[in-house]
Amino acid sequence: MAKNLDMVDELLGMAKEPDQFTKDDLGDMILVAATEIMKLRGFGSLTNPSAKAAKRRRL
Repeated sequence: MAKNLDMVDELLGMAKEPDQFTKDDLGDMILVAATEIMKLRGFGSLTNPSAKAAKRRRL
């Protein structure tokens, strides 16, 4: 999980100076950041089918 937090911190730091990146770079960064945020918030079932099955068992 620390790796995920490091990646999010790095992306947030890079976002403070957006002029140095192309629109494609920024789009990729947004997708990566959104994916990491979803993982941190427990939406792993979107990328991990076994997590989705485990969630169904809990309900």
